[in-house]
Amino acid sequence: MLLHCVRMESRTPTVAALYGAKVRAVSGVEALDKVRAVPPVARPNRAFMDVLRGVTA
Repeated sequence: MLLHCVRMESRTPTVAALYGAKVRAVSGVEALDKVRAVPPVARPNRAFMDVLRGVTA
């Protein structure tokens, strides 16, 4: 899977975390922690974080 946006701060890490949560059966926040290992500047906006918090394993 390939994702791209200019700054890799909000949309791309959110989509990657949602995909990772689904594939690895982990919470959205746990998946985001893993995604942040690659682009440490990742900081999804408030609405995206609400979605990630709602994703459970």
